Amino acid sequence: MKAHVDRRGCIACGLCVATCPEVFQFEDGLSSVIVDEIPEYCIDDAQEAEENCPVSVISFFEKRKGARFWGPLFYLCSLLLFPCIEYYQDNCMGGMYVVTVSLCMIVKNEEEVLARCLDSVKDLVDEIIIVDTGSKDRTKEIAHTYTDNVFDFVWIDDFAAARNFAFSKAKCMYCMWLDADDVILSKDQEEFQRLKETLSPDTDMVMMKYHTAFDSSGKPTFSYYRERLIANHKGYQWIGAVHEIIPPAGNIYYNDSAAVSHKKLQVQDPDRNLRIFEKLIAQGNVLDARQQFYYARELYYHNQFEKAIQVFNAFLQREDAWVENQIDACKYIFYCKCQMGQKQEALYALFQSFVYDEPRAETCCEIGNYFMECNAYQRAIYWYQTAANTARRDTEGGFIQPDCHDYIPYMQMCVCYDKLGDYDTANYYNEKAGDCKPNDKAYLLNKQYFQKRFEES
Repeated sequence: MKAHVDRRGCIACGLCVATCPEVFQFEDGLSSVIVDEIPEYCIDDAQEAEENCPVSVISFFEKRKGARFWGPLFYLCSLLLFPCIEYYQDNCMGGMYVVTVSLCMIVKNEEEVLARCLDSVKDLVDEIIIVDTGSKDRTKEIAHTYTDNVFDFVWIDDFAAARNFAFSKAKCMYCMWLDADDVILSKDQEEFQRLKETLSPDTDMVMMKYHTAFDSSGKPTFSYYRERLIANHKGYQWIGAVHEIIPPAGNIYYNDSAAVSHKKLQVQDPDRNLRIFEKLIAQGNVLDARQQFYYARELYYHNQFEKAIQVFNAFLQREDAWVENQIDACKYIFYCKCQMGQKQEALYALFQSFVYDEPRAETCCEIGNYFMECNAYQRAIYWYQTAANTARRDTEGGFIQPDCHDYIPYMQMCVCYDKLGDYDTANYYNEKAGDCKPNDKAYLLNKQYFQKRFEES
């Protein structure tokens, strides 16, 4: 008896290696077969590994006489031909190209938000796949009202493994991911449908904006691009136990019309990410640059400021560190040092970010805030003006705070000029802030303040 592992679908969970190390091993990060024939004494273990494989990529076959050539040839032809036939039948019948999308989600105890998410996307996708990682509430019951494709996955503290398992169940041209507390708003639903109708067939990955924070009017205040549609059956894999990603590759299309909005109702297990990172480190795993950055960030969130600074500084020394993460690392060092009462050293951390690339508006606003708190209003104005004149870099993948490019520097310059007694200029910048947010409470209160001041003068 021979064993075979379809490495295209392997998620590197390690269960087969742990169950039957005589037959299976890790090779280049994925499982592979290490024997030509399965020894009789471990056939049961090998079969157990096959049964327990979460993505069903292990198979067995008997070596038959006369099949040395034709068996592999037939297998190769089936791999090449059958997907083509299925693709033609599903997408090209009648001479019309149609993009199909499999929504692939991983969930756990999401009864409060799952229906809201699925209602917003059910008419936009062609298939819904829900992978549950151990819910104790009505999550699976709710999922079954939208799809029959509901699967269980044993949680192994690895988000990438769970998402790869979900993607392995997809049958459509593209895989799409959402978290349960995500929604596609009505205006974005129209744009998403338009995207499906116009997407070029040679597109490998669609990057869409991810809005994660909003002001009182619902306008996004924190956004960034994420890989949202990924071509199926092209070998793309999620990586990273926490803050998992699919590294951008291939023919990438940035869509700035349709967006996904993150609408979290409550924080769930704030210690989870830190716990996973520390478990990985305790097991002897070496974090890659991206994971090291996020580990340091979790340390900051848990008020472990000195340790966070150490890890951030180690990250900044890496040659494989991503520039946008380097810039953010400098900001987090600034936050840590401020919390530790080291305000002047904190400022130097912000200036250090200029070593890695041109100043970002978000960083300039932080510098402006620093000088404003020191009552150094002219210096603060300089940095706010710099922020307002800084070009946006949405497609470079970094975290974007749109308000740092206009509303925040305008409003802060209004305050600074008011403190300096230049009320005309202060009013000017308040009006510019109002152009950004006409219904903003701060803008309206300032407007009343200046009207009264000018009437009295």
